[in-house]
Parts: sequence; structure tokens; C-alpha cells
Amino acid sequence: MEIDKAQKSRRVPGTLGAPGRIFLYVQAQLGQTSENLLHDIGELLRQKTARGESPKSGAILSEDFELSTPDGKRFLGVSLRGDLSGWMQIVHEYAVLNHVAVAAVNASQLRVEGGNIYDLDAIEKTSRLKPPKVSNTRGD
Repeated sequence: MEIDKAQKSRRVPGTLGAPGRIFLYVQAQLGQTSENLLHDIGELLRQKTARGESPKSGAILSEDFELSTPDGKRFLGVSLRGDLSGWMQIVHEYAVLNHVAVAAVNASQLRVEGGNIYDLDAIEKTSRLKPPKVSNTRGD
């Protein structure tokens, strides 16, 4: 897959603040994609919703962004909005159940909860955003 200039220059989600949102990075399991991660978190959310334990509002969104550390760990970016504490609880419960780490970024570092701190300059960054679909409205 060819990555265009806009994808290469995209800022690491979470390095700039966004009011009402939190950006987290969940350690990927072998072969896991952002889509798989959201599906798996969605399964946990359905179970919690059935027990009346779901976040009160908002959503979890894929940032379609991946960070790969020098020691071979991959982290998939997600953002949370709405009931931030409720969504953070879901993400952390997912991490515990799947024996993976959760991390956050600041302007220059990836900080893994309870673990390592990586300099963002030493991390491979991959934006998975796809170019927008363009429809031909002229009919030719």
C-alpha cells in the first residue's frame, strides 16, 4: 500500500489537545488491526451494556494510527469522547482481559501505563487513513 504525503505528515493523535476527547493507544495483539480492536472492544461493550454498565454517552473511535516501538510492540490509536471515565474503564478492562498495555502520548513521548516510556522520535508512525472516495458527479 502506497502512503501519500498527507498520511506521512499527519500528526500523532494525542500530541495536540482536543477539548472533550482523550487519545489512547492499545497494544495490538499479533496480527490485530484497528478494525479488529474496535470489534473486540464492541463485544465487551455489548456484555457490559447487557448488565447496565455501559458508558452514559459518547463513543470510542479508531484513529487509524499505529505506533511501533523499537522493541517491537505495536499500539493502535483510539479516541474517546462523551463519558470519558466510562470509556476509559472499558478500554482498561479490555486491556486486562487481553493482557495488553494501554498508553498515551504527550508532545514528545509514548507513555505505557505501568511500564516503558518511548521517545516519539524513536517510534515508527503509520497512518492508516484511506484517501477519500471521490464520486464522479458529471456522469462521465
